[in-house]
Amino acid sequence: TLTELEALKGKVAKTPENLLKSLQLADKANLEFSRSYIYLYLRYATNTKFDALREAQSKLGAEFSERTSFLQQELMVITPSHWTAYCKKIPQLKPYAFAIESAVRLKSHTLSLKEEELASRIAPLMIEWQGRLYQRGLDRTVWGKVSTPNGELDVRKQEGSIANNPDRAIRMEGSKKLGAGYRAQRDYYAFAMNQL
Repeated sequence: TLTELEALKGKVAKTPENLLKSLQLADKANLEFSRSYIYLYLRYATNTKFDALREAQSKLGAEFSERTSFLQQELMVITPSHWTAYCKKIPQLKPYAFAIESAVRLKSHTLSLKEEELASRIAPLMIEWQGRLYQRGLDRTVWGKVSTPNGELDVRKQEGSIANNPDRAIRMEGSKKLGAGYRAQRDYYAFAMNQL
């Protein structure tokens, strides 16, 4: 799908037919990308020590952004008169009005194509290590458990159940143990949050 979309690079807004095809391919590519991206995220979430999944997700996201960044460049130059004329010729374009308006609105915040591609390529190095560091802190923290009439609850994994427990003493104990866990690794958490 990305290869098909990339074949329209430089020609996205040349004709209403190209525009419709580009937007449809972008929708399809986004759907396929999202499924894979979320799958990798969920797999990693079940075992945060499996860094290969996080790296695969990061690489996939960077590649997708890099390969589709040209679309923003070409959509943001569509004028209202072109848009109106294109919609008259091909009414199936009308549902994409928001996408076009959003691209035009982002024009002043968009770099050149080469700069956008470069930013996409290096994003994992610049903005993803903080999340990994934060996760390391979570992984090495001993959170503790709270006893309830229904059994023990982990103060980190079952924080919501503890916070909603009708027994004030259980809620208080859970809150204290959660705070103690964060305090025990505050160097990790503070550094990661500050770097965001």
